[in-house]
Amino acid sequence: MSDVIIKPAWLSPDPDTGQPRFGPDAWNAARVLSGGNAGDVVTRDTASATGASWLPARGTVLLAFDFSSTITPPPTSSQLRFNAATAATTTAIYVHGMTSDGIDAYWILMTVAIGSIVTIQDKNDHTLYAQFTTTGAVIDHSTYIEIPVAPTTSAGTLNNNQGVLVHVSAPTGTAAQTLTRLATLSDSLYLADTPVGTYHTIWMYTIPANTLKNDGDIIRVFVSGAFDGNVSNREVVIVVGTNSLGSMSLTGAASNTPWCHQSVVMRVGAMTKAGGVNSGSNGGPFSLNYSTDFTNAVSILVQGKQDAAPSSWPTIWVRQVVVTFEPI
Repeated sequence: MSDVIIKPAWLSPDPDTGQPRFGPDAWNAARVLSGGNAGDVVTRDTASATGASWLPARGTVLLAFDFSSTITPPPTSSQLRFNAATAATTTAIYVHGMTSDGIDAYWILMTVAIGSIVTIQDKNDHTLYAQFTTTGAVIDHSTYIEIPVAPTTSAGTLNNNQGVLVHVSAPTGTAAQTLTRLATLSDSLYLADTPVGTYHTIWMYTIPANTLKNDGDIIRVFVSGAFDGNVSNREVVIVVGTNSLGSMSLTGAASNTPWCHQSVVMRVGAMTKAGGVNSGSNGGPFSLNYSTDFTNAVSILVQGKQDAAPSSWPTIWVRQVVVTFEPI
C-alpha cells in the first residue's frame, strides 16, 4: 500500500492563524492525487500518514507466498500447498494467513468467493504457473485456510520453497453475479440388481462446508432419469443432508418412462428452505422448511429402491445431474 496525498491547487502564503485567508474557489479548483497504480481505489487507513492508502480495486487481489511441495496440511507461516502432487489433480489449496512479505491476509483469503479465479505463478518465471476456479466456500482451520478448487490450466511445475505470486479475481463482474457449477453427471448410472426393498445410493456429491454461508445463497439441483424393467414397484428419491426433497415412483412394467426433479435450496437464517417439483405418479410441486447445518459438508444423494430383483434390465436409470451454486 502507498499513502494517498491530496494537495490543493493553491496555497496561501499567510501563516496559520485560525483566520480564513482564501476563498472556496481557490481550494476547490482542483486537487492532485499522487501514488498508487491505474485502477487502484482509495481506502481509509489510520496507519497511513495521510489517513488513506491506495489498494487494488475490488475483485482482484495479489499476494506473495512460498510454495511447498508437501501435499498435506498444515502449511507453515507464509506457505502455500496443494493437496496433490500436480496442479492438474489438485482439489484444495492450503494456505497460511501470513504472506511471505509479512501481510496478515486472513480476511482477504476468507472472503474469496465461489467461482473466483486463482492464479499462482513462480515469482521469477511466468512460464511456471497454475490456475484454478474455486468450487466451495473457504474453510478456516484456525492455523491455516483451505480453498476448494478445480484446476483449469497449468504449465511446468512450481518449485519447492520458491516464492510465488497469488492472484485472485472474479471471472466476470462481482462474485455475487457468479453462477458456479458444483457437480454434473453426463453419463448414465443405474440401480444394481440388489439390494431389494431398501434404498441404495446411485449417485452422490458432497457440498463443501460453508457453501451456503450467507442468507439468500442458493443451490439448484436438477436430476433426470427413467424407470425401466418388469418389477412391480420402483422409486427414486433425492436427499440433501438427512432431508428428502421428494420422490418419484412407478408401479408395474415400464419401458424407459422418464422422470425428473428440480429444486432450489436456500439459506434463510438458521433455517433452510427448499422448493421445486418432482415428476412421476406421486410427484408435483413441494415447499419445505428444515434445519440443515451447511457450516459442515452436506451430501446430495440420488437413491433408488425396487421391490424385487429385475429379471432382464435395470429398473431405475439416472441420466443427468446438475448442481449449481448461486451466491446472494
